[in-house]
Amino acid sequence: MSRLKLAIILTVAFIMPLTAVCADKLTITRLTGGKVSIGGRQLKAGDSFDEGDAISWATATQQMEAKNTRTGNIYRFSARQFASKKGVSSVRDFFLRVNKASTRKAEGADLAFTASPEASKFPEKRVALLIGNSNYTNISSLRNPMYDAEALSEALGNLGFDVYEAYDCDYTDMISALNTFAAKAGGYNVAMFYYSGHGLQEDGRNYLIPVTANLEFKSELTRCLDAYDVLERIENSGVETRIVCLDACRDVKTSWTRSAATGLTTIEGNPGTAVICSTRSGQVALDGDSDNSPFTTAFVNALSDRGRGFSDMMSRVVKSTYDITDRRQCPIVNGTLLSDFVFNPVGAAIRTLTSVASSAVAAAVSTAPASQPAYQQPAYQQPVPPSVPAIIVENDVPNLAVSVAPARRAGKNVMVDIIFTNMGSKAKKCAFVDKEPCAGYDDYVTAAWDLSGDSYEMSGGGMTLMKGEERLWSAPTLPSGVPVKITLVIHNVPRNVNMFAMLSMAFRDMMPGEYYGQALMRVRNLPIQ
Repeated sequence: MSRLKLAIILTVAFIMPLTAVCADKLTITRLTGGKVSIGGRQLKAGDSFDEGDAISWATATQQMEAKNTRTGNIYRFSARQFASKKGVSSVRDFFLRVNKASTRKAEGADLAFTASPEASKFPEKRVALLIGNSNYTNISSLRNPMYDAEALSEALGNLGFDVYEAYDCDYTDMISALNTFAAKAGGYNVAMFYYSGHGLQEDGRNYLIPVTANLEFKSELTRCLDAYDVLERIENSGVETRIVCLDACRDVKTSWTRSAATGLTTIEGNPGTAVICSTRSGQVALDGDSDNSPFTTAFVNALSDRGRGFSDMMSRVVKSTYDITDRRQCPIVNGTLLSDFVFNPVGAAIRTLTSVASSAVAAAVSTAPASQPAYQQPAYQQPVPPSVPAIIVENDVPNLAVSVAPARRAGKNVMVDIIFTNMGSKAKKCAFVDKEPCAGYDDYVTAAWDLSGDSYEMSGGGMTLMKGEERLWSAPTLPSGVPVKITLVIHNVPRNVNMFAMLSMAFRDMMPGEYYGQALMRVRNLPIQ
């Protein structure tokens, strides 16, 4: 045997076991779905495997957390995430793909596309792009983004959205995904962009951080996705209704300055674009203690509300996030949609509009479906004839029960008795205000609309509040457990008006120390007797 052949054989014999020895092992720390097939073995939580072992996921929604036994790092993987990487079958493949090694394909973004089987049930064509960046390589990894994007993807798919998903993206992937999405969005009526991961602001601009960024130098921001680029690409796509959602205000440190502002700064698009930030400007969004962030938890929960217009739904998201985080995080919505968009409409023919007046008329002339719980009238009310739609009371104020009797005429005026019962342990002091700017919307007003769309507003004396025979000039106190009746007097209502399509009440908790006490109550189908 020649010396050259002998040297080659010895070299290969040395390298092969060395490679096997150097392969990292991972231990499963969390697994959904019971077991997963890795390297041809059925593994459960607590079992270990090599990073090069092929993974065959049990279901399309299976998720796994694994700890690298050498480094101690925790990583999060899922079937959806692997699907978005096109051809990735092992943890080693995944990280090679994320870091753009030899397995990198030159064309397109790492995207998974799922067409919604429910799309035909909705009045608009809907599409969404969701990016979840969790496994950062040079800065702190995040627990929630992958889970957040997957949870929202599932919810949106059930609401008729065709969904693009991308996970653990570098800058090239993010740009390519955005371009692919914008090119498709023009064929839809509604487009939603959602990003969960690290984000920061610098010099008045917001940046979404790829998983490979190390932020050693300020110049590296040119390899991060500018949020204004997102707005520009989607707004120029031709889609009419645009929703941009950024859960990207995590606390990320930069090495070039210690005084960089935290969180994101205020961002606005053109009319027809609503920009939702998971917390206020300069504040840090919380990851929370569960698989999903408080903001995404509130968002997904709000999507289950049927018939709630976009502004109403986002109001619930704002309040829910604020409550979940013990008032440490308050989302912000900037901009106004120009379409009558409802994420979860009530039936194919009923659309709750974001315009308050249009919403009032549409709700009054529509018959509430059996699946929507009807307002239960208390015993003191007069029965409503069967031909009249049921009164529906919408109220999201925590620990406050609200009931409304049919309105009654008193000369030229109409009286509406509203019963408040404070179910909390502490007294509340509340008031109705003319107009309450909340979450960037203008429709938080105290007003009533009749079936013709004519409005009767509190501003200018169109309405007054009464308690007994006295006009209310200050906020009344609502003791714990004690019903309090407040009468709303609506002035100069024509005799031919026999129903208010909607009564809108901008509510504010006036107790000292209540930072966020804004809310909107609505009463639909209110008859006048």
